[in-house]
This record gives sequence, structure tokens and C-alpha cells, in this order.
Amino acid sequence: MSWHARNFALVLLSTGICVATTFCSPAALAAGSFELGVKAYNAGRFQTAVNHLTRASAENPYNARIHYYRANALVKLGRHKEAVQE
Repeated sequence: MSWHARNFALVLLSTGICVATTFCSPAALAAGSFELGVKAYNAGRFQTAVNHLTRASAENPYNARIHYYRANALVKLGRHKEAVQE
């Protein structure tokens, strides 16, 4: 299964969970974005990781794990000033 198919399946699963609970809580959205961000980071797709982790951070700004992965992805992209701010 390609990473596109896996990511699509994860998004569908997250959407299904949200619909099943009548509304999608910010925590559920952040969890999905965090998972996608970590998967992208581990696959070496650092810009994609930053995009997902930025969404996760907007929904859950006090989660240190989100900031950790986002800062590391920024370092991998050579965006050191942003990483330090993160």
C-alpha cells in the first residue's frame, strides 16, 4: 500500500470517527494531524510533516510532542530560526 493510500485511509478513519461521535473535537483533529505529521517525519517528508504538525499545534498548542517533532522537521529543512522559536 502506498503512503498516499495509507494517509487517505487514516484521514477517512479519522473522519469516520468524528462523524460517529456527532462532532469532531479539536483533540481528535489534532491527533489525526499529529499521527500524519509523525509518519511524514519518519518517512523523510519534512515539509509535509511541518504542514500536518502546524495544524495539530493550532488545535492543541500545549502538546510538547507536537512542538518537538515540528521543531525537528524545521531543522531538517534548514529553517533553524523557526525551529528555535518552536
